[in-house]
Amino acid sequence: MKLIDNWRATLKAYSTWALGAVVAIPTIWLQVPDELKALIPAQGMAKITVLVAVAGLIGRFVDQGHDQ
Repeated sequence: MKLIDNWRATLKAYSTWALGAVVAIPTIWLQVPDELKALIPAQGMAKITVLVAVAGLIGRFVDQGHDQ
């Protein structure tokens, strides 16, 4: 396995942050009190997670100027 040349720049990339959010959303959701969970529709968290994942995918194609 060989790392890409600019692997450190991936820590600044939108897609990396979005992937981190996709991992964090369900983890945080488990800590939210039931009273607050009741305010969000049943499919709300799934839709939010998918939206963040799609944003990360789109962010993967955006030039963020981290090549150097």
